[in-house]
Amino acid sequence: TNLLNPLSPAEQLLKTFKAAQSRIPKRVFLARWYPPQDAPNDAHNKANLRLQQLRQTLTNLQQQHRIGLELIDMGTEEGGTFPIHSRMYEAIASSDIIICDLTGHRPNVYVEAGYSLKHHESNRLIFLFQPNDAEDRVPFDLNTFKYVPISQAAEIPNRLTPELESILQSAGALLGGGGA
Repeated sequence: TNLLNPLSPAEQLLKTFKAAQSRIPKRVFLARWYPPQDAPNDAHNKANLRLQQLRQTLTNLQQQHRIGLELIDMGTEEGGTFPIHSRMYEAIASSDIIICDLTGHRPNVYVEAGYSLKHHESNRLIFLFQPNDAEDRVPFDLNTFKYVPISQAAEIPNRLTPELESILQSAGALLGGGGA
């Protein structure tokens, strides 16, 4: 037995493996607009399609790499009343990856994006944007950050998967079915 470390080599290896696994992202916070059914430009249906495609993207990652990512979407939570700001800030702070859907230019999403910017240093913040028309653009103070433009929700899996895989790999995840 090593005098400096009483653990066996196998126990040391297992401890190291568990420490590495704890660094792999597990929670994804989604900041987005929840448009009413009568919102212009079919915004309600488009928002639901983007949400479905985001969920499908996470399911695909689970199936391809055996890495489960829990989607935290505060607007679709069921239950009693709660102070949204404190719960939202806690959810953002405890999430490993932040996706901000800037589509619709909603002030609450920009507040959540601003609060989330602390995650940008670790490259775990993804801005998603689906313009309504050719004039619709990401706000000037956010267009210097990396964002994923899409023209329709069906593009999300192909556009977002490489971004998420890059985040997972940089955290030490083994992709290709040998993951966490």
